This record gives sequence, C-alpha cells and structure tokens, in this order.
Amino acid sequence: MPGLGYDLADIVEGIWLSLFEIRVTPEDPASLAGRRAPTSAGIVHLSGAWEGSVAVQCAESLTDRLLPTTVGDLARMIGDGFQTLVPGPGALSAPETAIGTDFRLQVPNAAQVLQSAFRAGDQVFSVTIFQRLPVSAAG
Repeated sequence: MPGLGYDLADIVEGIWLSLFEIRVTPEDPASLAGRRAPTSAGIVHLSGAWEGSVAVQCAESLTDRLLPTTVGDLARMIGDGFQTLVPGPGALSAPETAIGTDFRLQVPNAAQVLQSAFRAGDQVFSVTIFQRLPVSAAG
C-alpha cells in the first residue's frame, strides 16, 4: 500500500483540525521511545475484505486537555477514515481503551504495518496500523 503513511497523515490532520482547530505536524516515531508518562490508548478493529486494527496512543495530559470525547472515539474517527484506504467492504468495531504508564500495545495474530507520530503543540501522539495475519501465518 504505497503512500499509506501520507494518506493516514491527511486523515489525522483533518480530524484534529476539524475537532480541535489545531494543526498537527508529522513527527519522527522514534521520538516516542522511552516515554513513561501516563498514556491513553484507543483501538478499533476492522473486519471484512481487509482485517486489522487502528490504535491511537497519547499522553493523558493531551487527552485531558483537548479531547471532548475519549481517545477510543478518536481512534474510531481515524479508523473510519482509514477504512476508505483499504479494500472493502468492511466493518469497524466499537472502540476499546486502555490507560497506563508502562504498556506495549499488541494485537494478537497481527503485524504492525505502520506507525506514524504527530505533534500537537508540545505533545506527541501516535497512530499505529496493525494488519491481521493470514490464519496459516498466525497459527
């Protein structure tokens, strides 16, 4: 899926601008390494012709300050946009959320295919795409 990172960035930037009236800029995902601040994560799962997950992770301070909704709902909005980039038809799950200081987000039987980071003011957040592995590869 060439150009997927650019398309995802357009979706994320559009959502942040319309919801929060804040421009976000792409950031090097390496800037996320080693952070130990309390984190909120939201994830939605896509099923259908393309199967995978879309996860959003950001510092709790960012969600407390900006989000009029949960980070799970933000993941759902980004998942809705992402779904237009993959083969269809498909369905999106209800969002799931997690909060913690030291966890690694993993999706069983899936591989991370993209991680993008964005800066919103002084905060950095990430959007990660996981693609479900074929049954033979997952077993």
